[in-house]
Amino acid sequence: MINVIGPGAHRIDASVKLIGNGTIVMGQNAQVRAYTVIEMDNGKLELKENAIIGYHNFIQCSGDMVIGKGTLVGPSTVLLASSHQITDIPLVKEKMLRSTLTIGENIWIGANVTIQHGIIIGNNSIIGANSFVNKSVCGNTIVGGVPAKYIRDR
Repeated sequence: MINVIGPGAHRIDASVKLIGNGTIVMGQNAQVRAYTVIEMDNGKLELKENAIIGYHNFIQCSGDMVIGKGTLVGPSTVLLASSHQITDIPLVKEKMLRSTLTIGENIWIGANVTIQHGIIIGNNSIIGANSFVNKSVCGNTIVGGVPAKYIRDR
């Protein structure tokens, strides 16, 4: 079972699918919009004040994930806080690697973005639509592409 806790007003749309077990901590006015799937295995997701998860997203949070104040996550985005170890045994038997995904404050993540586990996105950054983020992003920058690369300062 996934526990949702938090002070004051926040909103998780009724169509959001919560799978597994863990904790979601919702800040004031944080939102998870329609048709998002949040899958957890003893993970923790923290949405700070005024953070918004847009429509049709997939959040795999078997590690820890923090989404900062005023951050906007566009539609059809994938956020990952875990992965699987890769050795010579069948993939379905591999151990889960739990990590942290940290998304700072005042960030705009465009539509159709995938962000890998273990990444830190610095404050005031923009992640362009259709990007794959596999390296941490400095604050006050704009990145985009597959894989995401520096475009310019913000």
